[in-house]
Parts: sequence; C-alpha cells; structure tokens
Amino acid sequence: MAKVIKRTYSLISFLLLLQMVYRIFECSTVRLEIYNTHLGFKKYSFLKWLTLTILTFGLYHLYHEYKLTRDMYKTITGMNNGLEISIISGAVSAIGAWIFMDLYQQSILSGLKE
Repeated sequence: MAKVIKRTYSLISFLLLLQMVYRIFECSTVRLEIYNTHLGFKKYSFLKWLTLTILTFGLYHLYHEYKLTRDMYKTITGMNNGLEISIISGAVSAIGAWIFMDLYQQSILSGLKE
C-alpha cells in the first residue's frame, strides 16, 4: 500500500512539474510574440532562445533576459535608463528567481498602448 501511495505521489509530482514547465514555455512564447508584434518584426525567437540556452548550459538565458528586458523597457517606456533594470534582471535570473523577471517583463508589456 505504501508503495502505491509513493508511486502515485511521484506521478502527481511529475505531472505538476511537467505542467509548470509547459506553462512557462507557453507564457514565454506568448510574451515574445506580443513584443515582436509591437516591434513590427521578429527580433526574438523562442526556438533560438531554447536552442542556445541548451547549448550553452543556461548561460544564454542570462544574456537573453538582460537583452530582452533592456529592449522592452527602452521601447515601451521610451526611457533610455534600462541598463540598471537589465543588469538586475540578469542577476535575478542568475540566482534562480527568473520567474520574477518574467512577471516584470509581463508588467512592461501590460503598459502597451493598443
């Protein structure tokens, strides 16, 4: 009986983790799509991000967060002081709290004028 409960718990944990990963990828692709639409051309690609992040063992993700946050901030707010924010975004991503940068980028995108 304990073995069945342990397997069930492991399966549920795996499914929840899989769903979380899927939601993160889905949100990332939507966020990039919205920003690319705002720019009028495809500057950022989810496939490029995924490929380079895997090939560089995650290092490209830090650069991508830095660059994307800086570009979003400059483009959408019209202010040129996005350097501090982009450096913070890279640092926050480096310590593993990347979800906060995703939320921040989403809040920047929420400021788009339709």
